[in-house]
Amino acid sequence: MAIASSNNTYQEELLRLWGSKVTKLTPQQAQLVVEILRDLEQRKQRCLQLA
Repeated sequence: MAIASSNNTYQEELLRLWGSKVTKLTPQQAQLVVEILRDLEQRKQRCLQLA
């Protein structure tokens, strides 16, 4: 369930940041953007742990 909740959070954030531009993405493109954002968040957390 946490993954679905996290996925929804990223999708909501995409809509907030990009508005109607997000609706022009294919589902595959939108999923790729969500995966990239998730990866960036994980990298940030790893960097903060090392600091």
